Amino acid sequence: MDKKVTYYLGAGASAQSIPVLDQFNQRVKFFTQYLNVNLNSHEIEILYRISNGVRNEFSPDTLAKKYFHISQVTGDYSDYLFLKRFISAFIIWEQVNLDKSELDTAINYSGIIGVSKIEEWANIIKKCIDPRYDSLIATLLKVQTTNRIPKWNENVKFISWNYDSQFDLSYNQFTTKDLSSVSKYIEKYLVKLNGSATDKGSLILRDLRENYIYKSRDFTKFIFSDNKTNLKFAWENDRHQKKQVLKANEIVKATEVLIIVGYSFPYYNRSVDAAVLKDYLPTSHYSKSLDKHKIVIQEPDSERYHSIKNAILDIIRKPGLSFTKKQLEGLFIHVSDRNQFYIPM
Repeated sequence: MDKKVTYYLGAGASAQSIPVLDQFNQRVKFFTQYLNVNLNSHEIEILYRISNGVRNEFSPDTLAKKYFHISQVTGDYSDYLFLKRFISAFIIWEQVNLDKSELDTAINYSGIIGVSKIEEWANIIKKCIDPRYDSLIATLLKVQTTNRIPKWNENVKFISWNYDSQFDLSYNQFTTKDLSSVSKYIEKYLVKLNGSATDKGSLILRDLRENYIYKSRDFTKFIFSDNKTNLKFAWENDRHQKKQVLKANEIVKATEVLIIVGYSFPYYNRSVDAAVLKDYLPTSHYSKSLDKHKIVIQEPDSERYHSIKNAILDIIRKPGLSFTKKQLEGLFIHVSDRNQFYIPM
């Protein structure tokens, strides 16, 4: 592929493995019930307080932002760090192999679903990797390898709001290396604006090639530990995340085809989106042509497509640019297929 392509990913880009908002609450409720078999009454009280907080908010990110601001005022970051471990554990839980008997028992006794739905529910939870990543990676990998890792097409980059490990896990299936080596290799092609829902001490997310079967105690041990996670929300604005935003902006500057997958540009992320995407359009000083630039929005719903398009226009349109409304409207391509990631050829 000769075009400079960047995928801009939101939660919908992992929806066939990680639940999106309309399914999220039910799965978090089940995850909480799955965990409490190993806890004492005090731990259960803490767990349900945080879990209910997650389920009652628009998204876990919203609750995290509330806790973050409260922590800055009080100086007590315990709830905020506990929440980050809880979110990280949940995202990891959705991506790993679980003990079948323990999982089936939890499903049977959860009271969340009817008996007729048990097998369907179990199959959903056990789907570790969104298959769309497999298809995309298989299409764009090069024949050449570096240290037994197939080379990636350097013209294709990813900027992700997701803190899951879907891209890493899928890429790892095409190699004979451990997951950490693969994650290190793809760092130059993948920017994660919110960091990763992984444990800095590798207590939980170990090399999945070991076929480790996870039990509930693995997750409770992590959640109630003092371990730090690699989850760093972009609005925390620490030194590492500032670098990630700058790196993402440099990628966007060189981008010709920008592909939006599963992301709605919520207002609480808008300032970071603006910092990342503000230089997508060439300035009139250098070029008046948009011939090479296209913005693909992969969204089945027409109303949502127009909402996303308007949000992008608000971000990339700058005073002094001489592009007409017709030129700007001509940037956009609507792709309604949700079964595979769009690949420009």
